[in-house]
Amino acid sequence: MEFIKSIFSTSTVIVGVVIAIVVALMLILLGWKPVSVEVGAGPISIEFAQDTSTATLENSTTPFPIVIPILPTSTETIRDTIAPTKTATLLLFTSTAPPPALKVNASRPSQHDYLELMNLWDYFDDQEKGPTFPTTLRYDVSINSQDEYRWGAIWCGRDEEILQNILQPLDMALLVDGVPLSSDKILEFEDTVHGWQCHHWVTRLSDWQPNTEVELELNYSLSRKIFDGHEETLSGEYRLIISVYVH
Repeated sequence: MEFIKSIFSTSTVIVGVVIAIVVALMLILLGWKPVSVEVGAGPISIEFAQDTSTATLENSTTPFPIVIPILPTSTETIRDTIAPTKTATLLLFTSTAPPPALKVNASRPSQHDYLELMNLWDYFDDQEKGPTFPTTLRYDVSINSQDEYRWGAIWCGRDEEILQNILQPLDMALLVDGVPLSSDKILEFEDTVHGWQCHHWVTRLSDWQPNTEVELELNYSLSRKIFDGHEETLSGEYRLIISVYVH
């Protein structure tokens, strides 16, 4: 009987050692480094510390941590030294897909176009004078798909120095259905209007897709308050949105 007990005890120790070795190999593969291993007549004690070396995830087949629960038997004890969780860098990829097709053709007008085309803002009487505090204003208009317009913004100052002081904190964007127009579709120029120095941002709108709704947004922001020589305009974001219903 004592011989059988001895064999059973020896087998238990061997099984414990085998399990400890398997666990150690799995933890090493997961980036943990063994610090000490104690094997004796009593329970098996293993300590692990996480490897602090850096790793690149680009070629890794397991870029995220894998947790494998191991339930200890009555003859083994696993003692872990838990290190802080590793951080991973999420790689963001820029899509190479072309931008969505617009329901209207936006193009850079010539100086002749600017003089000949109707200004879309002329449909709205209250646009003679822009807002002086951050706000969102909405407008509606119905047009025919064959119509062509110029659309954009103009900002004036009492003189050239005042105009440059206005342009410095000003960011201007023209958007069609939420898509900002690139600079090659916008004509920028300066001229004199009723004795004031003015800066223009203008695009040409043509070839509207029939039976659609197109959203035109003039979005600009001021990083500080400005003065045009007559009145002040407060800093902040301004959105002037036209919903165009095309027949």
